[in-house]
Amino acid sequence: MTWLFLTVTLAHYTHAPDGTLLPDPKVTTGPVREDATREQLCAHGFTTKKYRHTSHETKCQAYANYGLLGPGCKQPVGVHEPLPKAVGPFEVDHLCPLTLGGQDVIENLWPQAGPAYHVKDKLEVLLHRLVCKGEIELADAQACIRVNWETCWRKWGPK
Repeated sequence: MTWLFLTVTLAHYTHAPDGTLLPDPKVTTGPVREDATREQLCAHGFTTKKYRHTSHETKCQAYANYGLLGPGCKQPVGVHEPLPKAVGPFEVDHLCPLTLGGQDVIENLWPQAGPAYHVKDKLEVLLHRLVCKGEIELADAQACIRVNWETCWRKWGPK
């Protein structure tokens, strides 16, 4: 028998002006890899495969941190109140994407509500492209998406 022990840090979503749910900056800090460089992230053939290793248990932890029971997750041991099931479209997302040097750790993961995750995915691609073109510094792109990705979208997204 395998026991899953999770330390649940109850996070609270914040809201963008348009009502989009944003991660709790005290829990989902979006740490980046110290060794990530523009040259590495923009090299021909670069993929995030060697950095992506989020387990199902880690995804369950991300949901639990936000007071939700994710798909296929069990009630965490030591959490006495049953967690409500995540209802509606959610996906566990990296706040600072791996394509911008984000770490694949719980502090960079959060259950993002849909359909907003489609917009954030577009922002991630756009910022990566701008970094590779030299139109924005890597550190600035990382900060932009980590602080408030919705505001970052309004700044850099299509006008």
